[in-house]
Amino acid sequence: MRLVDTATGVARPLRPLNAGRVTIYVCGATVHGPPHLGHLRSAITFDLLRRWLEHRGLEVLLVRNVTDIDDTILAKAVEAGRP
Repeated sequence: MRLVDTATGVARPLRPLNAGRVTIYVCGATVHGPPHLGHLRSAITFDLLRRWLEHRGLEVLLVRNVTDIDDTILAKAVEAGRP
């Protein structure tokens, strides 16, 4: 399997650091407005990747963070007159 290295834009072979085990860390969505289908893109993409790797016999640890607030959300709250 080859995956695109987003730092270089080059497709590279997947080479787990530990034989038979893959770890994946994914930044979750920081929602700035009404929910839409695009918010699910990352969740679906990495869930499919996890399932495929497990199907191929690898142990997979998938960690996804959830960003609940940031400066953009705070600024929108101020604009809306909400605390």
